[in-house]
Amino acid sequence: MNRNISHSWKRFGSLAVILLSLLCLPVHPIHGQDGESVGRLVRINLPIVDSDDTNAKRTIDRIVDSLPQGESRPTLVLEFRAERGQSSAGSEFERCLSLANYLSRLTTVRTVAFVPETLVGHAVLPVLACEEIVIAENAKFGDAGHDDSNLGATVRRAYVEIAESRRTVPPAIALGMLDSKLRVFKADTNSGTLFVLESELDSIKVDRIVRSVETQFEAETPGLLRGAEMRDLGFASYLADDRNALAAALNIPVTNLEFDPSMGGEWRAIRLELRNVVNDSSVNRIISTIDQQITAIDANFICLEIDSEGGSLSESSRLANYIADLDRSKIRTVAFVSGRALADTALVAFACDHLVVTNDAKIGGSGTATITEEQISDSKQVLERIADQKSDYWSLTAAMIDPHLQVYTYQQSGRNRKLHLCEDELHQRFGDAAEQEDRVDRWIRGDELTSGDSPLQLDGRQAGQLGYARFVVEDFSELRQLYQLDDIPELTGPNWAFQVVEVIARPEVAALLLVIGILSLYIELSSPGIGIGGFVGTVCFALYFWSNFMNGTAEWLEIVLFLLGIVFVCMEVFVLPGFGIFGLGGGAMILASLILATQTFIMPTNEYQTEQLLRSMMTVFGAIVAVMVLGVTLRKHLPNVPVLGRMMLAPPVGEDLEELTRRESIVDYEYLLGQIGTAKTRLSPAGKAIFGDDLVDVISQGEMIGQNDSIVVIEVLGNRVVVESAG
Repeated sequence: MNRNISHSWKRFGSLAVILLSLLCLPVHPIHGQDGESVGRLVRINLPIVDSDDTNAKRTIDRIVDSLPQGESRPTLVLEFRAERGQSSAGSEFERCLSLANYLSRLTTVRTVAFVPETLVGHAVLPVLACEEIVIAENAKFGDAGHDDSNLGATVRRAYVEIAESRRTVPPAIALGMLDSKLRVFKADTNSGTLFVLESELDSIKVDRIVRSVETQFEAETPGLLRGAEMRDLGFASYLADDRNALAAALNIPVTNLEFDPSMGGEWRAIRLELRNVVNDSSVNRIISTIDQQITAIDANFICLEIDSEGGSLSESSRLANYIADLDRSKIRTVAFVSGRALADTALVAFACDHLVVTNDAKIGGSGTATITEEQISDSKQVLERIADQKSDYWSLTAAMIDPHLQVYTYQQSGRNRKLHLCEDELHQRFGDAAEQEDRVDRWIRGDELTSGDSPLQLDGRQAGQLGYARFVVEDFSELRQLYQLDDIPELTGPNWAFQVVEVIARPEVAALLLVIGILSLYIELSSPGIGIGGFVGTVCFALYFWSNFMNGTAEWLEIVLFLLGIVFVCMEVFVLPGFGIFGLGGGAMILASLILATQTFIMPTNEYQTEQLLRSMMTVFGAIVAVMVLGVTLRKHLPNVPVLGRMMLAPPVGEDLEELTRRESIVDYEYLLGQIGTAKTRLSPAGKAIFGDDLVDVISQGEMIGQNDSIVVIEVLGNRVVVESAG
């Protein structure tokens, strides 16, 4: 067998000179082409066991059948990656050989193996069966016999045959990776570089001049090569650490290199909503619903509809991390923004695999959350982690939260490739020399996308033009057609109670509740004892605070403020009348509670919060003005309405008013004007006083006057005697 290996490799070496001479001819490299190739990506989960090979072949068949056939072959990328936290070792030889034989016979597409992480075990075999290998620079590849101590002739023959059929890796290297007992040498000859086993060294000297010999694999050492070594030796076509670099190397749109969780079959879709304010309860509800649906129906398509002004950067980050950690090979997540995804909710939209927007959608910018510098720094770490997981760029999303981050459009020299990055990410991705003029592939800075004084906000059209959004659609029906969803998924999650909360929390409904509540209490005070007004008013205020509490804008602070305000006003009227401190303070507390109940902040810190505060104040004060207008109208007309007239007595008019005036003028206390007397009881502000031998009902001008204090009469109107302290 070794003789056959040497003979086959000799023939390949004689062709190497011809190939090298052809490569010296002037050609246009793939990176310089304007047209992009057609490509698809299939993930091969490691280790390959049980029926994994059959499932992979079935998926590849479906994808190959769907690819367009033209002059050039489409590219099929097979990403070999272990599940998160697991090792790539443990693949079964039979399953790997079955997949390798299938790939070696696949001629209608250009097969490319992508190895982003260290790969050991028999999974090496299907990688060798691909036409090209793209590997991460620091990933290790080899040690195929890691899990197999019994390497018989059948196993060895399989590695040799696959290596000879594709010639991405020489057979000697393939055997050296399989059997750690073998020594493999790299020989520099007059006909090129050859890789041979120790037993083949003498035979290659017969018809070649051997200039030097180096040891490639030592005996009793696992045959492993780093990505950089694979590239230097010519075994790997390109180095790529993520899908962005892979797409650039293969000249394929990065959007084509995505996993298809449906495996070419049908979607099992669910649809959820993230609306209004983001808080722990809304995030918990979404996470628990997704977990339940994955278990119940094995959901592989999640559509998250976002229409939110944000509210909590920490909770949005928690939800974004959860979505990013979902297995992208099994579940596709799509964020659909038809309204707003402001401030921190931009993180949630970014964490999804795809972002779909309508033309008038708003993404990023100021929201209801107050975000500190420390939180901004933490959010960048979250974004970098998510960007690494989904092979995307984080700068635009970071600028939607950080008002000071500068993002520019960069274009790669000699290519029609544009990216929107901040300087930190540019240097992080492409090195500190990315903008040096002597580099052929340098990045040229263009226009700045940020303003420098406020967080970046994009509308749907801009998001589509910048490539931030995957699709721009008119409505959800168009989204359903794009993803070929057979049925419109019903909204999953909130029950009818949450829907009622959303309706009641709308500004127009909240204002109506305030109007009815205040007006009902006014009617109750006008006609005490009936109870209907008090009952209706209490229900309206309870609904107002309950809806905002459930919606995440009101907390116990607002409820306590409102109740204390009511108590203080009642104390001012019935218990401690004085200078109005309790009355004014209680009224201010009631107004503050009604306003704060509709927002998550106390004092505005950005433009959006200022606008929200104005809307809240307009809702409350508009309701008060409406009550005043309705109060005057009802006082005039309600007593004349059948049945309802019992709720409010009509004021005396005409002859009734004259009779009332006459009766009140029968008692004449004009002679008391200016006289000094003594308070018989405490005046608070009403009470009794004695003037000479007369005991008279009096009232002070709001001040508290103690019992037995001297008083003086300052005004007399019929039987109304107004006094003040004589001291």
